[in-house]
Order: sequence, then structure tokens, then C-alpha cells
Amino acid sequence: MRYLAVLIPLALAAQPAVAVEMIWPEGSACEYIGEVKYGKPHGTGSTRCADGSSYGGEWKDGFPHGQGTYTWPGGRKWVGELNNGSLHGQGTEYNPDGAVRRKGWWCNFEESEGPCLD
Repeated sequence: MRYLAVLIPLALAAQPAVAVEMIWPEGSACEYIGEVKYGKPHGTGSTRCADGSSYGGEWKDGFPHGQGTYTWPGGRKWVGELNNGSLHGQGTEYNPDGAVRRKGWWCNFEESEGPCLD
């Protein structure tokens, strides 16, 4: 992932925040607004990507990590735990119309019957 940082003070932010242009490995350009550490998203922040996807929640070392909400292009949504950018842990997946598609465990983007064996 490549980062191009531009410092932008946010008047209402309790923590220092920046806007960062990110290019994900698959080529999707995203804008991140939130906390950073050593020039990478770290703490709380959100992205909006050119392909229509978005993420808002916790970040660690440049990747979605912790609790968050990921929305795919088209509107399908995941609300739950992520680990280093993967859907990993408990969460709920919603259809674009808001109906629950599945509630439970995921391990590295795969549906699971229980906790992940890390």
C-alpha cells in the first residue's frame, strides 16, 4: 500500500487527524481521514474509495483492525471485528436493503462455525 499524506487540521477533532490518499494493492484509490502513527492510519478513522467501498472504525499499522464497519461496492455491509484488514472475529453481515444476511464468526474472510484458531 502506498500513502501520500497531506496534513489537514480538522476543527472539531479531539485528536490530531490527517487526510491520506491510499492506493490498496488491488489498485483501488481511497481517501483516509483520521488518526495516524508514523505516517500510516492508526487509531480511529474512515475511508471512502473510488470503487464505492468504505470503512470506518479502528486501524492498526495501516490496516483496519479492531471494531469497524466495512461496506462493499453495491451496499453489502459488515459490522464487527477485523484483524489486519481481514474480516476476522464476530460480526454481522447485512444485505444492501439492511436485512441481516448472516450473524456469527468469520476467520480471514471465511465464514466459520466458531472462534478463529489463530
